[in-house]
Amino acid sequence: MERTDIFGYTLEQLNTVVDTLIKESLARNDAISANTKQKLEKVLFDVERFGDTTQLQILLVRDKLRAVLFFVDKHYDHLQKMITFGTFAESDFKIIREMYKEAELAIRGNTLQPKAPILYPASIDPRDADGIPGTINEYLENHYKVRRATHKSLKARKLVEMTGLSEEVIQAKFDLYRGIWKAKQKEKEKKQKKEEEHNFHIYQRVLRTYNFPFLPSPPMTRHDRFPLHRIPLNEPLFIEIP
Repeated sequence: MERTDIFGYTLEQLNTVVDTLIKESLARNDAISANTKQKLEKVLFDVERFGDTTQLQILLVRDKLRAVLFFVDKHYDHLQKMITFGTFAESDFKIIREMYKEAELAIRGNTLQPKAPILYPASIDPRDADGIPGTINEYLENHYKVRRATHKSLKARKLVEMTGLSEEVIQAKFDLYRGIWKAKQKEKEKKQKKEEEHNFHIYQRVLRTYNFPFLPSPPMTRHDRFPLHRIPLNEPLFIEIP
């Protein structure tokens, strides 16, 4: 039977406590208090000793705690290995990626290309059907959108160096984004045309309904709202008295 509590904490409450401690740790980083670190270690000890690590929720809490303790201790090699082989909830991907990125910058330093995307492990960056990380796909798509918006050429060869993907794969991704963009444009034009036609029909109905006789143009129907005799412009304006 799965445990739903550890020392009186429900799994949901435990996860909230862990998140609070982690945010405090990451916010202070170098200045993390001994008390906060001790709390993190105590919770991890309790989870490892009394939690059923075959239960997914316990496993997620345990790996998240291990990662943050490696991070605050600056054991970046252990941190990256732990993240690579660990299990994390999708809601924690962002914060775990931040820790992994800090570790990558600390380990590799100036060898990283400026503005190049970080290659995260699959545990925090799921791959698509082609085996490409989600963050790399986002990076390529953003590059395509910015280049299209600014009417600049796509730098596929430069992206080969920055992402490690082949030029053929990158061009295929650009073709995919181009197709999606064209489909959206067609849908947008179709919707706009439909709205214009709708507005035109409304305008025509209004003209047919309000056929005011004092307009300079002749009535659109034979049934005027009020009787009216129009004097031609080439005749004098006077009234004959019999």
